[in-house]
Amino acid sequence: KIDQVITRFPPEPNGYLHIGHAKSICLNFGLADEYDGKTYLRFDDTNPEKEDEEYVQAIIEDVQWLLSVSEPWEEIRYASDYFDEMKNMAVWLIEQGKAYV
Repeated sequence: KIDQVITRFPPEPNGYLHIGHAKSICLNFGLADEYDGKTYLRFDDTNPEKEDEEYVQAIIEDVQWLLSVSEPWEEIRYASDYFDEMKNMAVWLIEQGKAYV
């Protein structure tokens, strides 16, 4: 049995949300709500040249509006916060012979 459901909504902050995002928001936040879990709003900020704080704020406001809740997420995160960790894990997988470049 699963004790808790944890989901994430990972938009790229390089544009405004569209209908596909709305489906993902409803699915991820809805499942977490239905099973007493939590959802992380994790911005997939892997292309800094195209990203803008305007889009980050617009996405936050759109999620709040769509779900009618001021903070429906457990925490706001950014993929770039984990780049070093992801790189270290990739190097480890390569060294273990479980990945290649």
